[in-house]
Amino acid sequence: MRLIHRFSKAIQVFFCIVTAYPLFAQIPTTNLSLWLRADAGVTTTAGNSVSVWADQSPNATALSRFGTPVLIPNTINGMPVVRFNGFDSYFTTSNAQLTSPTRLTFFAVCRFANTNAADVFYSASSYGFRKEAGVNAAFRFYINNTINSITYPSTISSNNIYVGRYDLTSITGQVNSTLTSNLAYSTAINFNAPFYIGVGFNYLNGDIAELLIYNDALSPTQINQVY
Repeated sequence: MRLIHRFSKAIQVFFCIVTAYPLFAQIPTTNLSLWLRADAGVTTTAGNSVSVWADQSPNATALSRFGTPVLIPNTINGMPVVRFNGFDSYFTTSNAQLTSPTRLTFFAVCRFANTNAADVFYSASSYGFRKEAGVNAAFRFYINNTINSITYPSTISSNNIYVGRYDLTSITGQVNSTLTSNLAYSTAINFNAPFYIGVGFNYLNGDIAELLIYNDALSPTQINQVY
């Protein structure tokens, strides 16, 4: 099911033109390296603790869980999220999620619980998406180093779809439908490293509803198909 239909009522109103598409339209799966959904592939134990979060991409990548991430139902417009506690809960893969060092697109539906610095995802300093500390802190997508980054206008508790794209010429970002940032950059990604969800430089205190990582720079048409 496409992100626009699952998460943000505000986005649904703004993008009413796309409702001509089928509700369950397929997203692009070519070069889809990782797809985590809080409404699919989640196995819980007592207290809704998440024991397994199964990758829905064609790769079916195995994730290792650490700490006690928890499945919380009816959180973002009636949809569930996986909640991270900010001090010991995260997931990791045993291998790199990218097979090419030149292109990347991510989609993240998430929100943050407080003003602490927090990482949504991270791959050994090579690329990631994070929030810096502070009330009006930067939301940052970076390649190879946080210096090579773009920032997003946002607020901590907002339910937004964050998109980041890198095509070996520039790093671009958008929040929901709006292009917000662009930075010229043309260095290959240091991509051969494990992938972490909910931790990086800092633990995430907040929620992830959905996360997609593509080993490609999606076209605007493909990005809209995911929305």
